Amino acid sequence: MFYPMPHIDFVKSILEIDDAAGGLRWKARYGRAWPGDLAGAGITPGTGYRRIRLEDKTYAVGRLVWLLHTGEDPGKATIRHLDGDPMNDRFNNLALKPLSGPKKAPSAGDLTPG
Repeated sequence: MFYPMPHIDFVKSILEIDDAAGGLRWKARYGRAWPGDLAGAGITPGTGYRRIRLEDKTYAVGRLVWLLHTGEDPGKATIRHLDGDPMNDRFNNLALKPLSGPKKAPSAGDLTPG
């Protein structure tokens, strides 16, 4: 399910980027997490993406890293991991994949006899 990202000031107040660990660390006590703990202990089944629960909503760590680095909510676009490793949430490994528009039906010129 898609949720708009939490306000960046809130995210900056509780999370910080840790490129050495390839993700985020807690800056402040939040739920059961302590400052310095690696954030994103939850893993999305079937995909391996780390996730964090904030304000009763679940967010992928890569999306939060994108927000903290760019200041922009990626919206409904997908964040891709360039090296294919869903646990590597370093900003230089993330790319925004915009939503594609509706698929165009093939025209007669696009069809090749098979």
